[in-house]
Amino acid sequence: VEVPYVETRQMISPTVEDTERGFIGWSPHWMDRIFPNSVPDQERAARGCAAFATPGEYEPVAVAMTTLREVKGVQVIVGDLSGPAGSIPASAIEVRKVSYGKYRVGSSWSKEWQTMPKMLERFERVDVPAQSTQEFWLTIHVPADAAPGTYRGPISIEGEGGSWRTTLTLEVFPFTLERNERPVGMYWHDERVSGE
Repeated sequence: VEVPYVETRQMISPTVEDTERGFIGWSPHWMDRIFPNSVPDQERAARGCAAFATPGEYEPVAVAMTTLREVKGVQVIVGDLSGPAGSIPASAIEVRKVSYGKYRVGSSWSKEWQTMPKMLERFERVDVPAQSTQEFWLTIHVPADAAPGTYRGPISIEGEGGSWRTTLTLEVFPFTLERNERPVGMYWHDERVSGE
């Protein structure tokens, strides 16, 4: 049984520029689950694209587009991040598209499913259907020798009708994280583990 995601947010009105390019660009928080029918409301549309990290750390950010008509040949282009202490090259930022699929909701024996975001796929260009949202996931690998400070650089979503641009702001802290003392993960069959 399908359990469709119901969007409760009120989408902002598209500008003249949005209508001409065929989509609204926005920057959701990477922890938000963005569905194909998610929309940018006033709060999401006003959100900037920002992150903080330490040297050597991987840190995600997200951008998205909500189409007003079908948009073909969409690509996401990032530039170098520049700051007073130097720059972080665009090659340190990996861009993937979020793919959606039909997945079970709830427990492993549930018979309910939902179309939801699940995978991060490599891509060069993608066609996005009309009246739908496509999220893109950017993973920044901060160089181990990055100097502390604030870095800024461009991100653009480009399609056949035009492009939307925003600025990525990255704050690099003046310290590094210690290596974890043990592997961290999840173990499903807890009854098979003896001892504390």
